[in-house]
Amino acid sequence: MTILEVSSTGYTLSEGRQLRGGKWEHQEAPSLPAVGQGVVGRPLPLVAIQRYVVQSLTGAQFKQYEDGTWFAKTRHLRGPLAFGATEDDALTELADVILDWIVLKIEDGDRDFPVLPGTFDLNQI
Repeated sequence: MTILEVSSTGYTLSEGRQLRGGKWEHQEAPSLPAVGQGVVGRPLPLVAIQRYVVQSLTGAQFKQYEDGTWFAKTRHLRGPLAFGATEDDALTELADVILDWIVLKIEDGDRDFPVLPGTFDLNQI
């Protein structure tokens, strides 16, 4: 099973790829000590989180500003929003923001995720 581990330097997949600056980079999987009061270092179910991100992007809303910048938000979640040079860039950034938002909420012990159709209830993590 692929898992996502949270550390103070970012997110690491069990096979040793790390998310930095919105891109997955391959490296040796580090030994992650628990840091602080959250669930840092605790394995998270990546497949369930990925499905949640994809489902939350369904019906994403976009707006283009006068300067050409694109804004994106999801109608399912309050808080995550993103900007990009193109509509696709804004959507990609929104997916990254939602992933970060999910992991931070889990780390902080927040259990008020909206339950989205076809997804695992992240409140159970």
